[in-house]
Amino acid sequence: MSPRNEKVLMNLTVTERRSKIEVGSVPSSKLLDLIKVKSIPNGCVYAALDDAICLGVYENDQVIIGKGQERVTEVLQTADYLQELRIFNDQQEFKATRIGQEFRWRIRQDDVEDGERMTCLDEPHKLWGKAKKLDGAKGWSLLEEERGPRLYIPQPIQPNGEKGIWFRKYITFYEWSLEPPQPFHYRFSDERLVAFVDWPVEGEE
Repeated sequence: MSPRNEKVLMNLTVTERRSKIEVGSVPSSKLLDLIKVKSIPNGCVYAALDDAICLGVYENDQVIIGKGQERVTEVLQTADYLQELRIFNDQQEFKATRIGQEFRWRIRQDDVEDGERMTCLDEPHKLWGKAKKLDGAKGWSLLEEERGPRLYIPQPIQPNGEKGIWFRKYITFYEWSLEPPQPFHYRFSDERLVAFVDWPVEGEE
């Protein structure tokens, strides 16, 4: 599925979904091969490199990120300088986090019949910057402020437009009990990215 371009109101949404996870670890040199083996579907990309945070897209078995060097986009060829990678869409997220010389990975899939029933909190977060005109990179835009980082995002945005990113947090509840003694409480047991979204203009209803 291609990245979505949604417009949202800035409210929180609580839903119940059936969700399941698969976890594992892989040497850093095998991470990109693993993504192909797991048949990860097309989606948006969040990549934390040693020297930059990059957004991008996963298409045709390639992780394409916006870096803004000599070319706006580049294909990620190695995980040597990668600290975290997320590939996400409406249905699932693949997340890999570096631990030394390997990556711990997790695939979370939502709305699956054999999944665990979970309470989810959906929440949008604003991405830094306003859209600037970007030549020579069809389908990409630049988010930039006078001071601060530059983010290349794989979506067309009107000049001065703003974007956000949709987070989904998974809540685990713990029932009150006498033995062992435990008060009722809850915690956020996982979170994932869902989509890039339009950020409403100030004053818009």
